[in-house]
Amino acid sequence: EKRRLMNRKELSKKKIYITRNSSKADPNKSIKYCIISDLNLIDNWQRVVAVFVTGALWQLKQFPYDTPAEIFQHIKGFHLHFMDDKLNKNIKSWNIKKLALSKTQRYEDRSLVLSFWRDLISWIKSQQNKQFLEY
Repeated sequence: EKRRLMNRKELSKKKIYITRNSSKADPNKSIKYCIISDLNLIDNWQRVVAVFVTGALWQLKQFPYDTPAEIFQHIKGFHLHFMDDKLNKNIKSWNIKKLALSKTQRYEDRSLVLSFWRDLISWIKSQQNKQFLEY
């Protein structure tokens, strides 16, 4: 399928994923996501769409919400781990997407990346308070 070939090129070279359902997808338009590790750099929490977590509660202390449940209502949570790793009890109980990597079948990484983008874009579209964001 032509769109799948286009996605390979866009994903590998420009780090852009274009959904299969998107009839308005413009391969020349890029969507910019800022990846930061210092929460003090965030000036507008409404624009934060995702967080990768390890399960440690200290990671969430600077968020403007009181509980992990409230955080993950406003921000999509992800946890990246190896398939054979034991999951932290918080990770098991939080409403987040677990992304399991194989240590031996690394060719599956691409489908995991595509799954991440599908989940994130779908979540953004479902959030009434994030509708101003472009995706």
